[in-house]
Amino acid sequence: RAYRPSAGVTIANGVTGAEAGQGGPAIGLARGARLGHARRVTPEDALRARLRRGMLDRGRVLATLLADVLAGKKIEARLGPLGVVGKPGMRPEEKLRLALDQVEARRRLLDAGDDRFGRCDDCGEELGELALAEMPWADRCRAHAARPG
Repeated sequence: RAYRPSAGVTIANGVTGAEAGQGGPAIGLARGARLGHARRVTPEDALRARLRRGMLDRGRVLATLLADVLAGKKIEARLGPLGVVGKPGMRPEEKLRLALDQVEARRRLLDAGDDRFGRCDDCGEELGELALAEMPWADRCRAHAARPG
């Protein structure tokens, strides 16, 4: 049996009890909003949530690979297709920790609303929504990402 709140009660996704039973308009809770004090989720909030989810997913994959390396498994062949690179001579665990640090740094910028998120660290050029949707942890534009070092 599904939980059906009474009218006037705001549930987790911001829909009131009356709306939940009637299929009314959903008003999501924006980051930092309290239950009962819902506000409409803006497109920027939705984009930020998708980007954050992408970074968390990436971090989970990298952390799992790092655990595999630390358990003695050979995973070097899996790093290249994932875009995990490092300087010549770096051990796989060093490459993975570097990639995890990059993801975490970008997540912190996104969460802080820092305007450096979504811009190239080298030239400051906007990376664009499409590029960030593909790789939310990106920290360089196409021109600078292609350059070594």
